[in-house]
Amino acid sequence: MRHLRVTGFTLIEFTLGILIVAIIGTTLVGTLTGGARAFSSATQLQSDYGAIRIAVARLAKEIRWTRRDPILPSDYDISVMTNNQFEFINEDGITVTLNISGSSLTIAYNSVAGSYSLLNNLNSANFRYLDSNGVVTASRTDVRRVELNLDANAMTTANVVSIALRH
Repeated sequence: MRHLRVTGFTLIEFTLGILIVAIIGTTLVGTLTGGARAFSSATQLQSDYGAIRIAVARLAKEIRWTRRDPILPSDYDISVMTNNQFEFINEDGITVTLNISGSSLTIAYNSVAGSYSLLNNLNSANFRYLDSNGVVTASRTDVRRVELNLDANAMTTANVVSIALRH
């Protein structure tokens, strides 16, 4: 009697092959998912930093255009200077109000109704006012620089933006 030789894989070999393919597939899916997640968060972080740069540039432009007081030209025309609000009149005679409320930084003009959001998602922010020696001052006649301390959700550390008033 002749025995026919059957070729192929045994059940154990087949099971081991499927197990190896499953391990490789799981590792590959985990790696791709992690890469997609990192790309998504980096894109969001880049967008947040872009918004911060635009807001800071806008603030610097506005604050630099604070006009001199027409009555006392050695002083700037500042009406409100608190930790959460800075209000001044610019060179065009328009009252500009920068306001920090909750997690938002807004700007408003007396010539246009409403206020406009410059930044959202702030952890904290405040204004500080410095004299010509870099010392904090509460006197509007001594202000020469305005500092904005920003701690936004996108930033890993708080940033300080110091803006000099025009001379």
